[in-house]
Amino acid sequence: MTEAGKILIPVNLEEENKVALEQTYNVAKLFGLNITLLFVLEETGMWSKFFSDKQKKEMDQEIKNQMKNLSAKTQKDSGRETGYIIRKGRVSTMIVEIAEEIDAKYIFMKTKSSKEGKSISANAYRVIRKANCPVVSINGTDYHDGCRSILLPLDLTNETMQKTNKAIEFAKYFNASINVVSVVHKSADADYSANMSMRLYQVQKFIIDSGISCKSKLIENKKRQDIVSAILNYAENQGDIDLVIIMNQQEVGITGLKIGVTAEKFIKNCEFPLMTIKPFDVGGASMRSF
Repeated sequence: MTEAGKILIPVNLEEENKVALEQTYNVAKLFGLNITLLFVLEETGMWSKFFSDKQKKEMDQEIKNQMKNLSAKTQKDSGRETGYIIRKGRVSTMIVEIAEEIDAKYIFMKTKSSKEGKSISANAYRVIRKANCPVVSINGTDYHDGCRSILLPLDLTNETMQKTNKAIEFAKYFNASINVVSVVHKSADADYSANMSMRLYQVQKFIIDSGISCKSKLIENKKRQDIVSAILNYAENQGDIDLVIIMNQQEVGITGLKIGVTAEKFIKNCEFPLMTIKPFDVGGASMRSF
């Protein structure tokens, strides 16, 4: 029998982990995935300086006990087999390494803490940049139980196909709709606007032909907002968006910004669960094949 795939969830044993954990339950159930919790103890010189060997051993045992209890509770609440791993090292490095080690299908992680306020941890940025599997970042605190609609921001790059297929996969499992959207500034030339309108039409038709309800919207950015703000404002007004999907590498937009900048804005400001996907070599495939 084939072993079930895994979702990796880094935890810090604080109450705010509850949000990231609960967001995985439906995904784990619908996709038949098991859950692996990861706690990384980042040792520093201060750690060695202020704690005796006995104290460190006691703390290690306490962490193990808490992880064991959290694992048992997660398994009970999710209905999926749940295990845990404790490692020492650099947090982001360990998350990426363990994801590779267990062949994780997804990483779900809380990217903001109550202590950091609106700041995103450097660890979250490193994981999203380096992980080979999709990373779902959880910034908010209150979510719908399930997934009603997926927001798919589009540009004019070939990788659009990759995230479109991922959106279709999730939509089928959750019986969700897909909302494809792009932004043009009021000053955009006619050719760019026409190309983007055609891309939206192609993607929408492809999604509908795949059996998924889909609508599209080309936002005319009259207020000269940045693209991310315009898209997130649109998402807020929809009232049923439960997942946003983006790529974590370069995507060409009217501003000419690299996705590193654009993705960072999404990660920092998106209060919806945000799936970030690393592009793979699509061998020259393009949306013309739609």
